[in-house]
Amino acid sequence: MRKPASCVLSIALSLVMTVGFIPSPALAEIASAPEPAAQSAGKPNESPAETTSGQARANDQISAASGTNVTANATQPIDASMFSIEDTDIRYTGNPVMPTVTSSTVPSDQYTVAYENNVAIGQATAVVTADDQNYSGTCAIPFEIKPANAAANYQHSTTAQSGDITLTVQWNDPRLGQETTFHVTATGGSGAYQFRMDAPTYMDPDGSSESVADPSRNQWQQYTGECTSHDYQFEMTASGTYYLRFYLMDKAAGVYYLRSNVFASANDDAYPAVSAIVKSAVDKCSADTDGSDYARALWLHDWTLDQLEYDHSLNWCSAESGLTRHQGTCESYQRIYSKLLDAAGIANGRITGNGHTWNAVKIDGKWCQMDLTWDDTSDNWYGDLDQRHLYFGLTDELMAIAHSDHTANYQKDGYAYRSTDLSNNYFVRNGKADEWAEKYADRIQQHLNAREESFSIDADNQSFPPSISGIQNGIVAYAMNQREWKTNNAKVNLTATSDVSTQSSSKWAAFYDFEAKYTSTTPKGWRLENSIWYYLNADGSYATGWRTIDGSRYYFEDSGAMATGWTVIGGKRHLLTCSGSPAAKGWLLLNGTWYYVIDDGEVATGWRKVNNAWYLFDDKGEMATGWREVSGKLYYLADSGKLASPGWLLLGGTWFYIEGDGSAATGWQTIDGARYYFEDDGAMATGWKEIDGKHHLLTSSGRSAAKGWLRLDGIWYYVVNDGEVATGWHKVNNSWYLFNNKGEMLTGWQELSGKRYYLTDSGKLVAPGWLLLDGTWFYIEDDGSAATGWREVSGARYLLGNDESMLTGWQEVSGKRYYLTESGRLAPSGWMQLKDDWYYVQADRSIATDCWIGSYYVDKTGKWIPAAQK
Repeated sequence: MRKPASCVLSIALSLVMTVGFIPSPALAEIASAPEPAAQSAGKPNESPAETTSGQARANDQISAASGTNVTANATQPIDASMFSIEDTDIRYTGNPVMPTVTSSTVPSDQYTVAYENNVAIGQATAVVTADDQNYSGTCAIPFEIKPANAAANYQHSTTAQSGDITLTVQWNDPRLGQETTFHVTATGGSGAYQFRMDAPTYMDPDGSSESVADPSRNQWQQYTGECTSHDYQFEMTASGTYYLRFYLMDKAAGVYYLRSNVFASANDDAYPAVSAIVKSAVDKCSADTDGSDYARALWLHDWTLDQLEYDHSLNWCSAESGLTRHQGTCESYQRIYSKLLDAAGIANGRITGNGHTWNAVKIDGKWCQMDLTWDDTSDNWYGDLDQRHLYFGLTDELMAIAHSDHTANYQKDGYAYRSTDLSNNYFVRNGKADEWAEKYADRIQQHLNAREESFSIDADNQSFPPSISGIQNGIVAYAMNQREWKTNNAKVNLTATSDVSTQSSSKWAAFYDFEAKYTSTTPKGWRLENSIWYYLNADGSYATGWRTIDGSRYYFEDSGAMATGWTVIGGKRHLLTCSGSPAAKGWLLLNGTWYYVIDDGEVATGWRKVNNAWYLFDDKGEMATGWREVSGKLYYLADSGKLASPGWLLLGGTWFYIEGDGSAATGWQTIDGARYYFEDDGAMATGWKEIDGKHHLLTSSGRSAAKGWLRLDGIWYYVVNDGEVATGWHKVNNSWYLFNNKGEMLTGWQELSGKRYYLTDSGKLVAPGWLLLDGTWFYIEDDGSAATGWREVSGARYLLGNDESMLTGWQEVSGKRYYLTESGRLAPSGWMQLKDDWYYVQADRSIATDCWIGSYYVDKTGKWIPAAQK
């Protein structure tokens, strides 16, 4: 049967596009239906005689159906036997009842229907009228209109209830091969019901069961519109029991899930159970084959493909649908094949990937992969490649070319169906794979005669898409590997692999990669080939690896060639002479570079102790000199290669200190009780040095400056630990000093954080209290800063200016006038005489202005105006 354009699992949907002509079912129906009568006017290019002949054929068909003799061009009279009313349970709902009238004989466009007495409970009539060149006349079809709540005449009924709502399902004994009507009604609730039928389950007499259709498809998920009843039709096609589920939803009543279950059984020899069909097929398979696992698996594979077409609606998904309805998705192919294999006693499993499912089959103790869905095709697009068996007997790797998700399947721990062998592949077993491999034999032999160890050959199927060529070439590579290959005086162990790559959406490349190992057929001993020495073992194979021959050591490459010169063996460098023997153990000077040879010509790398001295060799084995960094540490090696001894080391006028492990010291070090600082390159630091953001002073000998006061170039510093000079505020002998960021001691006025401080020439911060500088008084706060604004000292109030100096005389503050004496004190309250003028000091110590003090008036300046009268 035809290969499907897509396939689907029960839940997930995946489309697999194919190319090809797919016959339309509608066209098939037309091809098998009786030929319609020709129009009297004739078809284009038809003669009147041909038209009459077509009409006669139509009349002959009508006569055969009705048993009535007609003559050419006569119309067939209609009668009630030609028509039927689909609905057998017609209810009166208050509206005119107009049941559908159908005919299997008269086309629907050649008759009309009118209704009589169809507006009340009781007998009614459907009047059918035909007036056409083929059919004519009138006939009456009676039908009964029942009350809405009347009981129907069904043989079986089941109910389910939720609250006051009752869901009822009624049906008659099913007849296999015909639709069975399931009448679903309800009472109670709001009366606005919605119904749904789930995908039926087929229960085989052998005890197995399966969903006949995919329950995720819309037709099984969709509820009806609001109604009081609904009829469902379902055709049962296999002997056994069908489990059907019907659902009610009454949103207004708050009921969203009410289910009634129906178990409908039927048996008919003409419609055998699935298990019976399977048994019959397996019995025939056993009779038609030699009984081997491979022959039976192939026979059952081909038999399955003959049973069904792919269901492009993605609805039917079971063995029941595939074997009795003859259509189904990938689920159907997989399930049918699995049942057949189980019945035949052949182990099998189910694989999924890319929204698809297929089978794993164990043949002669070896698992292989089978995809019957993708094998179901009549296409023949790729030469002599039989596409109907392309997916029969594949390895996991080849199946993953078609279904990319499968790579993750077979790489998981616990995967039970690992398929690595192609011995049961269809093309291998029927000899086609070897036939394909033979087409490459001459090209392969040319490379083998040249004793090439690695080479590639273009595949002949370059035009095939990678999904096809990748599988075919994997099979061909297997066949190539099964063949015996040889060349002059040697057997060849040839390994072929397929390599298919996509270069663009429309361009790809396919070729074979080969690895060849040659085993000589000549006697044991030394053999010179193409100026290269080999040593043959007693079995004729080439010696490889280390060998001791006649007391001497030799190393042979994987190809068998004797190694000479520099050779990397096991990740180590070895020096082998031109005769193949290893260089002698000990020191070796080569092209001006020293090496130290240990066993089998291997040169030392890394640290090596020779005669109680340490040496360092790089990855090539070359002896290192000078400074070298190893694992984050610096080491100094003399021109002789010896590692410098622990202690002081003078190089180029710079001192270094070598630690006990031979590395150069860095950072702070205490040596013989003195503190030293060494740079990152190991050099001893002297002079000024910023370390971790701090200024340090180190002497010319490298020692840190002594703790305490230090005068340099007329500037005073204070040294704390490790030669670090103090910065910022620092207390020395109970006195505070201020140092800048360089550690220099500051004097005089200094501003810090918005405050001003005065430091004497000795650097000391002045003590709190009054300070006289150059005839100007200042007041020092307890924190050492100079005061500003109003301050009360010893019961007297003083005003300090913005420059911290003490103010005297007239001062205006916040719009008020104040008078401060020559000593800076604020004038007391009451009358105050200045020279010849009087002023009045108020309680807040400000001068009264422009107001009367009792009977005295003071003006805007605060001065008393004697002449003023109230």
